[in-house]
Amino acid sequence: MVLHPQKSPRNLPPDGFRVFARNDGQDAGLPTTNLSRPHRFYIAKRYFKGHSDTQLHLCETENEIRDMAEESIPKIEMLVADEALDLWRKGRNAWNSWIDRHPGSDINFFLIDFSLERDPLAVLSFAKYRFDNINVNFSYANFGHGEIDFTQASFRNCNLGLSNINFGNGDLNFSRATFGDGDIDLSFATFGNFKIYFSGATFGDGDVNFFRANCGNGDVYFSDVTLGKGQINFCQAQIKDLLFTPKAIGTGEIIAEGLSIKGRAVFDLPSSAIKLKSLNLHSASFDGPLTLKGALSIIPDLRATRYSHQVDLSALTVKLRRRWQKPGRRTDQLRVKAVSETGIISRLAYKFARKKWINLRHFNKLRRLWKHHCWPIKLSQVAEDPQDGARLRRLKEIAETNKDHQAALRFSADENRAKRWIETSWFGSVLDMAFSFFSNYGQSILRPSFWLGVIFALSMYAYKAKQLPKLATDGWADWAQAALLSASNSLPFLPQSRELRTGALKALYDTTDPSSYVDALMITQGVLSFIFLFLIGLGLRNRFRL
Repeated sequence: MVLHPQKSPRNLPPDGFRVFARNDGQDAGLPTTNLSRPHRFYIAKRYFKGHSDTQLHLCETENEIRDMAEESIPKIEMLVADEALDLWRKGRNAWNSWIDRHPGSDINFFLIDFSLERDPLAVLSFAKYRFDNINVNFSYANFGHGEIDFTQASFRNCNLGLSNINFGNGDLNFSRATFGDGDIDLSFATFGNFKIYFSGATFGDGDVNFFRANCGNGDVYFSDVTLGKGQINFCQAQIKDLLFTPKAIGTGEIIAEGLSIKGRAVFDLPSSAIKLKSLNLHSASFDGPLTLKGALSIIPDLRATRYSHQVDLSALTVKLRRRWQKPGRRTDQLRVKAVSETGIISRLAYKFARKKWINLRHFNKLRRLWKHHCWPIKLSQVAEDPQDGARLRRLKEIAETNKDHQAALRFSADENRAKRWIETSWFGSVLDMAFSFFSNYGQSILRPSFWLGVIFALSMYAYKAKQLPKLATDGWADWAQAALLSASNSLPFLPQSRELRTGALKALYDTTDPSSYVDALMITQGVLSFIFLFLIGLGLRNRFRL
């Protein structure tokens, strides 16, 4: 006996099966059903289990087969309204036991009135309740006034709906609760004098949604929480005070476009915030002080924000993401090879094209593409996101407004790097690279001092090498004269520089008008020394600016 599916045009399993008995060549048809492939296979396997005879007589009807399929599929329970309320009234143990026996179920408290279910202390308790592997909907429920306690509740793989609820006065407490990959939806909820606590809660990969939630005079606390890969959405929410001080952050996002804070807002991010993908406060409004702390590998977006008090960015450090530009791509796309490697590949490709190893027409098309997208050649990495320059410009502006000069310098340096090759011209970008390399945009004193010393030493060696042989001695006197000549050119503004230069020239060259080579060397040293002296002065000014 062989179980064989009916033929189908695409060789896909059909809606029914056929059974062939090999002893007589007659087939017995199994009635066709509308069940899915796994269910059909299960029915056939169950139906033929234990039959070893070569002859099989079928007398089962389609309804009997469908009954067998329904027995094999676990039923998904749904508790609605009074049923869900009655289960909750039985207490935590009965609730948790039912949840363990009915995974994947739906519990709907839609439009339920909880205002009459509070204990004598006006507490509505869901403390230590388990909501694992189910969906719970409290939308449009009436909770009245008082505390709603979800402390140490478990929401693993649970979608929790709390949207469109008009909360009264009290607290919504999720302290030490555990959330998995499900979402928490508080969108369009309205709170009175309410405080929302997520202190010590642990989140998985699910999202927390406060979209257009109106907390009125209420506060939201995310202190010591552990965040996963999910998104925290405060877009267009209205909150009095916001304390966001997580203990750990995964590769998630914090989106708060249009957020309105009436009081204090604190974003104190841990060291793990380096994995954060986005911190978007675009168009947010802060009527109280704003504090933003942490080491980020992204650029937070504070463009178009409005604030009336101080914004503290002194403990905020950001990292500009950059990469090499790929040929034929925009500056915000895909990693590329180094410029030198690209040049080698281009020359080899042209060589092979002349030998007919590749099509010349395709090679010329590639050259035009390179010229259009990647010419002139970028000598350094390019910012991944072209908007980072504008974001850094806004951070610099806020730091300058709050007289935080050191933070403004950091943001200004990163802004110049972000604009390089994108907003800045090619020649300007080359100068910007030199400014960054030799002085870190005026933030370093050591770098230009080191290079000034290098120029002094090289010039001294060159002056000594061009000394007239008849004036050379075996002692250190010649090197001393070369050092005096180099120092007088490096520091021409000193009163003694003119006399020292004249004496050194006579000692080394027996004249005050040496060769054109020495004249060119003195001019070059003077120009370079002036540049590095200027950078040293800029670094001192930025370091000790009051």
